[in-house]
Amino acid sequence: AVLQGHNASVLRVAINERDNQIISMSVDKTIKVWDIRNHKCMQTFHDDDTYRPENTITAMMYDNTKRWLVTGNTTLKTWPLRSVINKTSGAHSAPVSKVLYSPNFSEAISADHAGTVCVWVASTGKLRFRFTRAHSDHRITAMTLDSNCR
Repeated sequence: AVLQGHNASVLRVAINERDNQIISMSVDKTIKVWDIRNHKCMQTFHDDDTYRPENTITAMMYDNTKRWLVTGNTTLKTWPLRSVINKTSGAHSAPVSKVLYSPNFSEAISADHAGTVCVWVASTGKLRFRFTRAHSDHRITAMTLDSNCR
C-alpha cells in the first residue's frame, strides 16, 4: 500500500505494533500517524520550532511502553500520541543522530553528531547524565542497547 499525505520527502518511519500504526516524519517536520489496517492518516502534527544549523529533525523513535514518540535534533521532544504535549530539553549542541529507550531504567538515551550522549528520565524529560566526546571527535551514527536493555 502507498500512504499518501506528506508534502515533503519522508525521512523517518517508526512502528507502533500495539495500536497497528505507522508513524512517519517528513523533511518539513510533519509527523503523521497512520492506521496500518485501513491505510488512513489518524493524526498529523508539526514541529514548529526552528533548529540550527539545519532546520530538520534528525532522529525519531516510538516507545511502545510509554506510548510516545521521541524526536531529536539539538533538543529532544516527546510527543504522546493523540495529544501534542512537548517536553523539550536543550542538552545537545549538534543534531541528534539516534534515540533509544531503556524500559528497564525508564530512560531515553540520545546521541548526536558531535559525539555527545545524554541519558534522560523518560517520565519527566530531565537530563540525568551527559557525556561529551564519547568517541573523541567522531560523529555518533549508530547506537544500540544490549539484550538487558542497558
